[in-house]
Amino acid sequence: MPDQGEFLELIRMQLGNPAIRLQDRFIADLGVESFDQLRLSAAVENHFKLTFPEEELSRVRTVGDLWKLVAAVPSLGRGV
Repeated sequence: MPDQGEFLELIRMQLGNPAIRLQDRFIADLGVESFDQLRLSAAVENHFKLTFPEEELSRVRTVGDLWKLVAAVPSLGRGV
């Protein structure tokens, strides 16, 4: 299973914000627009060698939602 600390560090580095928390909302709290969210999701997929189902990505609203997806993908056998 991927490490939550490593995940948060990747998100913080990608967005240039060292204070990002799991409860932060991408749009409302962090100002991340949909294109940037797609780019961020791709960076997470590449880093952890995962592939996210598009229908599940469309439901991601918070950093924690994305983490739950990262944590669930390997156990569901949907990794690359």
